[in-house]
Amino acid sequence: MVVRAATDRGNGGPTWTGRWWTAPSPRPEGERTVPSAPRRARAHVRTRRLLGAVLVGGLALVAVACMPPITPDNKPSIPAGLTNGQIPTSQLVAITSSCTVYGKAAPSLRALLADAAKDGVKLLGSSCYRDYAGQVAARQYWCSLGQCQMAAVPGTSMHGWGKAVDFGQIGGDLTFSSSGYAWLDANAWRYGWNHPGWAAEGQSAAEPWHWEWVGDGGQLYPGTTIGPQA
Repeated sequence: MVVRAATDRGNGGPTWTGRWWTAPSPRPEGERTVPSAPRRARAHVRTRRLLGAVLVGGLALVAVACMPPITPDNKPSIPAGLTNGQIPTSQLVAITSSCTVYGKAAPSLRALLADAAKDGVKLLGSSCYRDYAGQVAARQYWCSLGQCQMAAVPGTSMHGWGKAVDFGQIGGDLTFSSSGYAWLDANAWRYGWNHPGWAAEGQSAAEPWHWEWVGDGGQLYPGTTIGPQA
């Protein structure tokens, strides 16, 4: 039977006869199919949409990594009416027997430690609020080693405001290559804890263990809260 309704449209696919599909007719060797203008336009639109989605996703990751108040140059806000290294016990909250912090920072620190433990990372606050005498001792110790940059001048440390914690890790040292630092680097921002730029790897005073609470916005973003609040 001859099927007169069958036509080859030259698009390389089967052809509808009105009753069934026929196989495509062969093309001369070396002949290349050129997509029609509408098909090229649709492909172009799909490509632009895909690239747009990738770009938006990348920007979102950057935004999370640099989300205010979690920025390397931010610092904890200064509690009004208080003196560095002389915070009244009524303004401090004990997290453990060896770690107390400024009251408003306590809920976030508790949540951070608990969630890290759930993920199998056992962190602890090895040095938290430090009174003036404690900061003097810390400064003298580091200066005796010729590394004064490792301890702030007494009266200027964020430990003296109860808003800095030097974390330790049970079962090993907290270094830039440790699981403790990796967890903090990925998650601490969720609780309002910030790793300041001066403490970053490669800096003269690099401290992977030192993190500061800016959950109330810190000095640069007052009122922009993040993480649990008191």
